[in-house]
Amino acid sequence: MDKVGLVAEGEFVRPVSQLVAFTLLLGIIIFSSGLGLANLAPPILVYGDLRGHVAPCGCDPLTDLGGIRRMGYFTKKQGISHSDHMILSTGNNFGFKRHQAKDKAIALFQERMGLTAVLFNASDKDFYGAKAPSEVPYVLSGGSNPPGVSNFIKAGDTVILGYTPELGSFQNLQRRWRNLLEKEAAGGFKILLMAGNTSDETLKAIRESNLFHQVLLGNRAEKNAIPDHSEKKSPGLLLRQGSYMVPSFGQGVLRLNFPRTKTRRLNLGSK
Repeated sequence: MDKVGLVAEGEFVRPVSQLVAFTLLLGIIIFSSGLGLANLAPPILVYGDLRGHVAPCGCDPLTDLGGIRRMGYFTKKQGISHSDHMILSTGNNFGFKRHQAKDKAIALFQERMGLTAVLFNASDKDFYGAKAPSEVPYVLSGGSNPPGVSNFIKAGDTVILGYTPELGSFQNLQRRWRNLLEKEAAGGFKILLMAGNTSDETLKAIRESNLFHQVLLGNRAEKNAIPDHSEKKSPGLLLRQGSYMVPSFGQGVLRLNFPRTKTRRLNLGSK
């Protein structure tokens, strides 16, 4: 099992090695992160980019991966609920090609998951159009959103923002975001949900701004991609500039755990 080194300076965390942990359980990939941050956030579970993937077809071992049924079984078996976890999603959970039965199943899944925040990403926008449902806490931090989509979501001392490339340059958003976070999250935990098709340049600029404790990325797979074992075989593919992408098609989740210990400088190194 791969290990990762992390350096925590004050509140902000910068990975200095590659991958935290990799486990395969019932078709679910789990990444567990132990960060030297004290009393800032409950455990966080992140998924996204289901892309209409409801359940394995049972016909091909190469592509029978992920899906909301496996995710639902995993969270139930692990005893994970919204009462003791923040459950986040990077969006793009509907297929880029409409399928009425699958889209309906995913919409119901999201309504019942007890989600804390969901990025209003491309396929979500295509599915819901001009109005998002009140049952799903969608977020997109550009200033002008459809009804049902918030500019930010606050959960306790945590504030969550959302970004997709359609919002334009980060430089044009930076001052607004900084002011918002200073007002709503002073001393709290700050998270950005970001679309996987965000450019490397924008991701770098956002990370270097130090506005967020965690930047959580959607998957950057092409729209016409199909499930395969590449992420299982090479989980380092999910690491981008020190931030993690969610595994594609519901094959896995990101799971972040924050030890309740005094914040200090850590350098765990690779083992």
